[in-house]
Amino acid sequence: MRSKTIVTACDRNFAAGAFLMLSSLRRHGVNIPVHILERDLPDADRKLLEQVDGVTLFPASENAMLQHMVYEKYEAVRTAASDLIIWMDSDCIVTGDITPQIDATGAGLQIRMRPENEIAYLFRQRYCVDDQKGKMPRSVLEIWKKDIGERETERISTSCNAHCFVINRSWVGFLERWKNQMLKVIPQETSHIIVNERSPAYPFIDESVISSMLAFCEEAPAITEFQFDRDPAHSVIHFGGSPKPWQRWLQRNLVWFDEIMDNLDWAEQQGWTYPGRPWFLKRKYKTICRMDAWLFERKRLAVHRLRDTARKLLCR
Repeated sequence: MRSKTIVTACDRNFAAGAFLMLSSLRRHGVNIPVHILERDLPDADRKLLEQVDGVTLFPASENAMLQHMVYEKYEAVRTAASDLIIWMDSDCIVTGDITPQIDATGAGLQIRMRPENEIAYLFRQRYCVDDQKGKMPRSVLEIWKKDIGERETERISTSCNAHCFVINRSWVGFLERWKNQMLKVIPQETSHIIVNERSPAYPFIDESVISSMLAFCEEAPAITEFQFDRDPAHSVIHFGGSPKPWQRWLQRNLVWFDEIMDNLDWAEQQGWTYPGRPWFLKRKYKTICRMDAWLFERKRLAVHRLRDTARKLLCR
């Protein structure tokens, strides 16, 4: 049986999310050691995370060139000495024991590759007449090929999600090159964000960069089909976008309300305290949370429409 370590990274904005992730892992019997790369966590947040069994915190470098913690994946992975290293964004939870899904990883990398309908939607504004919808636009692939400077033809014509992946230890060096490639192609002024829609080839920044490497590097890990979204009872759930559940509920996330309450209640039974647990993370306020999410999203939609109308008027 191959040894395993789960790694993640967080700052004070994601400490509560990391605690939700840890609670879900332990409640569902995932007793794999967890390494958390942290930057400037207050003592209260450190205590929140360190009270969970099998958790070790590691300080992030103060001299990191890329400012967002999501770009610290390589630094987090290199804290582990196990055969398999599992990266999970600190805004993820699990719905069951994911150990068998981890063990399904081959000798390379298990990561989610986007299906054609996602690619067609995400890159809809970048397609030219001769491009095939559902494949990466040729203009994007040409930039990737030039920036990598190795293969002439792409190995893949899609992009990946990097919120959760499993890497075999023999390929950790590939992640170091990922970090170096980000430093090469990501402007410093955008290194504090995770999405840059103005970038012609790297709109999803770190995900776009590793996708370019999987496509055009001569040496790249073999990809195992992603296992963590096949079985709803043994899945990794990623709360992309904002706000996060520990900040405020979105309607699409409310399907996981009871799951998160179960995790928090179970954590309290283990003696793991969550000081200042907000009202929207308490089961008795579920109906109010639903109303608040509905009102919040209606207000946000109205603001977006108002901005779009104003922009169109100004551009006349």
